Amino acid sequence: MEVKPEIPARRVVNDAGKSEWRVGRRGLKMVEELAARGVAVATIAKALRMGKDAFRNVRERQPEVQEALDRGRAKEHDALVAKLYETAMEGNVIAGMFLLKARHGYREGEPLEGGGSTVQVNINLPAAMTPEDYRRMIDVTPKGDG
Repeated sequence: MEVKPEIPARRVVNDAGKSEWRVGRRGLKMVEELAARGVAVATIAKALRMGKDAFRNVRERQPEVQEALDRGRAKEHDALVAKLYETAMEGNVIAGMFLLKARHGYREGEPLEGGGSTVQVNINLPAAMTPEDYRRMIDVTPKGDG
């Protein structure tokens, strides 16, 4: 007797008598692996032989399908961040700047929050003087008392 390999997803009849997609163990593994490689949701749905709307519906009905997608996306994220970090540590200044901005909130032209001491200098200037008032102010000739 020949054993058939499990298909990733199949149509089944639900309790209400309607046809719906169900994703099996093999399909869950496919979803996670494809998501980890950065494959688009529409392409993952196609690999399961269903449309993207059917894939969205199955993710709502079967939380384990959404969890597999999320696990795959998390693996992809971690791999990309690790590669970017590695590139930055090898001296790529642009990669380092991007990581600081994206992961640590750095912004060009803005001071860091709680980022040490900031010196602020305020200079108050008097109102404008007339030329006569200015001459009187700088006049150093002794006043006649004596």
